[in-house]
Amino acid sequence: MRVVCVKPLSRIHVRSIAGALSAIFTSACGPAALPVVSATSKKPPSPLSAPADMALVVVVKNNTARGGGWSDYSVIDDHGAVVAQFPDDFPPGWTTLRLEPGKHTFFVRTYTSSQCQKVEGDFAPGKIYVLGLSFDPLTYDTLVERMESTLGAVRNVRWLTPAKDDAAGPLAFHRYAVVDATAAAPLTNSSEVTACVAAAERDAQHRPAPVAGAGNAYDSIQFTSAR
Repeated sequence: MRVVCVKPLSRIHVRSIAGALSAIFTSACGPAALPVVSATSKKPPSPLSAPADMALVVVVKNNTARGGGWSDYSVIDDHGAVVAQFPDDFPPGWTTLRLEPGKHTFFVRTYTSSQCQKVEGDFAPGKIYVLGLSFDPLTYDTLVERMESTLGAVRNVRWLTPAKDDAAGPLAFHRYAVVDATAAAPLTNSSEVTACVAAAERDAQHRPAPVAGAGNAYDSIQFTSAR
């Protein structure tokens, strides 16, 4: 993998993977995003469902804002691995993660490792859970809160609920992205990841982490793919 040193607010595309552009950027020159290890891929078929003996987490980046790192997301699992990623210049997208049933923790990082939020869940087999990244409109007040936060937690990250959230629309219209496990392996428990986890744990002492439970479980998600 070629890693290009860039200024914090810039992005550069360096290669095409299976016809899809994958950007690579680094924090070597100061605070910036993690190297990109994701690329667009073919979507799973509809209706989306979880294996009978596994839980399925769908991660959705729903915003269209670009620039400044505000829509740059990496999701880290409880083993310190990057399992989902949507760069700042990546359009709204989604991906899926299979989990063993039970309790799991994720950490959502954006722009720098000081901007990191903990999310948790108790996941049942055969159920789908949707983690929304910037799923709600970013208002002026929430933007100011984010900029003024000394703890640096990511805002606008939550578990969706079938009772009030339409998960089918984003799955139909947004691109599907996958993480290149080989490219992501060097990031596992790297200094950027451990700094993110530490920042998120500090924030969780003051602001409870979003927790997924039975009320967040979807049986299936029916969508008509637009792409």
